[in-house]
Amino acid sequence: MGCSVLRTAALQRGFHENRLLRTCDVYTFDESISRSAATLRTAVGGARSPSAVDAIVVAVADHVGGAAVLTGDLRDLRALARHAAHEIRVGAT
Repeated sequence: MGCSVLRTAALQRGFHENRLLRTCDVYTFDESISRSAATLRTAVGGARSPSAVDAIVVAVADHVGGAAVLTGDLRDLRALARHAAHEIRVGAT
């Protein structure tokens, strides 16, 4: 989970979210991950591009060699994951 995602989640945390966050790996990201995220967003294209935060999540998962990602935004993350070099499994929260 990228740090920006962790900060976004922290705004509305409750008991269940705190339990979930304790099981997550937290990663910082650098310029190369940011560039990968931008490349993923560009690859998806379209009138409604996925958010930068969604792209960072997929870019980090790709950077670590693939991962399972849980989200409430299946459509955008699956669209991004299709363009990743590694397998990114996207599931619903």
